[in-house]
Amino acid sequence: MSDDIQFNLRLPKSIKDAIAEAAKLNGRSINSEAAFRLQKTLEQDQFMSSSNGCDEIIDAVQEAESNTNNLQTKLDNIGGSDIDSSVFTTRILKKLESIEKTLMDNQSVQKFNNDQLCEQEDKQKTKNLKTIKIENCLNKKAP
Repeated sequence: MSDDIQFNLRLPKSIKDAIAEAAKLNGRSINSEAAFRLQKTLEQDQFMSSSNGCDEIIDAVQEAESNTNNLQTKLDNIGGSDIDSSVFTTRILKKLESIEKTLMDNQSVQKFNNDQLCEQEDKQKTKNLKTIKIENCLNKKAP
């Protein structure tokens, strides 16, 4: 027996269409695509909440520096002192900067998407309240 549960989810047609298109491109069902994407955002949230992902970046930089120092020592020991390992360090740091930028961009996009979703939910709640008020007025006027 599966641990999967079923629940209803109301979302804008544009999001459903985008998920359907992504599912088609990725060879998944709409349900599988939606579940996959929800799981990925939860993983991103968890990653970002761990010091905004900085711990992982700091660890990678420290490892890169250590590897670079070890490489430079080995080069010096074999008479390759004219080879500069700082080139490797520069490449690694540029890659880490790119990763950090991507993380920050993803965080901004996620915040924007969350803000839009909240705005849509607020509009729907307002619409629902107006409908209820109209129905109440009509019920009071009915004999």
